[in-house]
Amino acid sequence: MTYNKKHKSTCFVILEYFSYLLWELFEEDSYQNASILETCLEFERALLDLRPPGHQSRYRSLNALAECYRRRFNLTSDAADLDRAIVFEEEEVTISTQDRPADLWLPLNALSRLLRMRYDASGHAADLQTAIGHQRTALAAQPSDNPNRAVALQRQAVSLWLCYKVLGGDHHLQEAIAVAEEHLLYHPADDPDRSDSLDFLAGALWTRYQLQGQVSDLHRAIDLEQEAFRLRPPGHPDHHYSLDNLASSFWTRYQLQGDITDLHRAVELGEKALDLQPEGHQDHATSAGNLAGTLWTRYQVQKAPEDLHRAIQLQQETLLERMPGHPDRHHSLSNLALSLRSCYELEHTPKDLDEAISLQEDAVGLQPAGYLHRAIILDNLASSLEARYRLHRHESDLRRAIDIQEEVLVLWPPGHPDHPTSVQHLASCLLQPHQNTQAVTAAVEAANFDQAFNLFSTLAALPGVSSTSLCEATQEWAKSAEEFKHSSVLEAYKTSLGALDRHIAGVSLSGTPPPSYGASHVLVNDAFSWCPEA
Repeated sequence: MTYNKKHKSTCFVILEYFSYLLWELFEEDSYQNASILETCLEFERALLDLRPPGHQSRYRSLNALAECYRRRFNLTSDAADLDRAIVFEEEEVTISTQDRPADLWLPLNALSRLLRMRYDASGHAADLQTAIGHQRTALAAQPSDNPNRAVALQRQAVSLWLCYKVLGGDHHLQEAIAVAEEHLLYHPADDPDRSDSLDFLAGALWTRYQLQGQVSDLHRAIDLEQEAFRLRPPGHPDHHYSLDNLASSFWTRYQLQGDITDLHRAVELGEKALDLQPEGHQDHATSAGNLAGTLWTRYQVQKAPEDLHRAIQLQQETLLERMPGHPDRHHSLSNLALSLRSCYELEHTPKDLDEAISLQEDAVGLQPAGYLHRAIILDNLASSLEARYRLHRHESDLRRAIDIQEEVLVLWPPGHPDHPTSVQHLASCLLQPHQNTQAVTAAVEAANFDQAFNLFSTLAALPGVSSTSLCEATQEWAKSAEEFKHSSVLEAYKTSLGALDRHIAGVSLSGTPPPSYGASHVLVNDAFSWCPEA
């Protein structure tokens, strides 16, 4: 018996020593030498046999085997290796829960990393959700001054963001932002990795702004992107990312405040970003798609056909790069559809409108209920159906457009920055039959008419905020009330003038040039012209 113990002890020493030497060689070869790795695995399996369940050092062999199989998966992409690594790491977590609770965060982090890898390989959302759960537990147990905490925070924030993109759910986005805020604290102003933290947090805040409409999120996102941009000057490997992200932020602020200089700045930055990411670059599609969207927006304002035609060319390139199954294909489908509809409005070619609707139908199918961009895509589809109704007078197109806009109104409730736009678009659909009184029965037409102006009237009760969309919606209300001689015409003009006045004041306070006052003068004159008739 004494001999057996001595023999076993000697085996331990020899196996551990040679395993250590082999791993050193494997590291020196940049983890690429498969034959060395196989020998490491043989030694580690033998060590595990010498450390049966209950052995005080069994967790060491489990951890080493999990790491070996992870490395072999990196070399071979054999899913079975990843499965084996997860089994070993799960056993280590079980042992640490009972015997080593103070160090439990270590195997939990390792296990969550393996589960993330398996999710990336297989796409099974359950692995991603389980990984996030382990990351939460590990972070709660890990000391705040641990030098590895920043890395753990980064991984959890990315996992939560990915979970939000895949599964939806505001809580995933909120938690990702909270974790990213803490992660930024670990990267002070002189830290070379600070720009990455700024970039991630800015993107998450921008997304929350798109979802909830809190203007403070947008302004903070722009501030963070500008800081990241300064930390990534020309020549920095991530300079193109900052160009793209800052361009998107300026475009979004243009949508909110209507300052044309923001739009021109977005185009300028987008052009520079695309120059750094030509065709064949891994991020070409993203950069081309962003620039195309900005050019389309500028076309809507300045009506320069060259902006529209370039936008279509870039969007077609992007769609070819984002084949079915690509997570951002819905963006490319929707954006190309918008440009084709604009091309129809410019050149009056019906096939452009039909193609736009077909692309939007495909995009809606890729953004089911609960997804961030569903409302935008639905709104665009409804507008295209309304345009086709005006062309062919098919009642089915109009009925569908109304149904879709009613869903959008729920997705953009009062308080959302796009709520006034939703009201405007739904009211416009409801008033369409009055342009063709044979399309529907008199009773349905009357009900739609009343519903349209009831919707418009809700704009008067919205909080006194500065908003381009509120200005446009209230002006449409005044125009429609005047056209149909509706009793709300004076209230419409009053609301529209108030919205425009607040918007001009709000934009001026922000330090950007105010919009043209011509619209205000026209509204005042039109309002006065209605006073005797009231």
